[in-house]
Amino acid sequence: GDSIIVTGIYGAMGYVAKHGIEHSMNKEWVVKYTKKPTTRLELGYLISNNYKAISASMDVSDGLGYTLETLSSLSNRGIQIEKPPLTPPQLLEHCNNDPKCLLDYALIGGEEYGVVMGVKSQWLNNVIRELEYYEIPYSIIGRVIDAEPGLYYNEVKIHIKRYDQFKGWA
Repeated sequence: GDSIIVTGIYGAMGYVAKHGIEHSMNKEWVVKYTKKPTTRLELGYLISNNYKAISASMDVSDGLGYTLETLSSLSNRGIQIEKPPLTPPQLLEHCNNDPKCLLDYALIGGEEYGVVMGVKSQWLNNVIRELEYYEIPYSIIGRVIDAEPGLYYNEVKIHIKRYDQFKGWA
């Protein structure tokens, strides 16, 4: 039942993964979101201040899909994705606001340096209040469910492709 909160903006690196570096470098918005990723140091304060509220957390350097699958596996629970995370406006336009398309791009990226947190429902408002105080972009993308580990969208288990430098696309 814990809520899954994701900080940051996702999809630009997924665009690079799907369309290649050469094509993506010509998109000003992709360069803007990938050139200098930032880490929000305030997240350390937020997590330490809310340690009783946060059941799990992990950075998103290897991709949002990989991070969510890892948290799901380690908790031995499923994660129901109910909506995509924040994405660049240009990706919204590219996907015609289609949530499945946005998820496809958001889940396969990497190097976004956001954080995924599982937050207990009774403290959700406290965590949101601090995220807003520090002006950290966030979205509540889903919740933990009592199901086989994995990611679920529209109650169907989904597989996330990711690039492994030894195996290629897995």
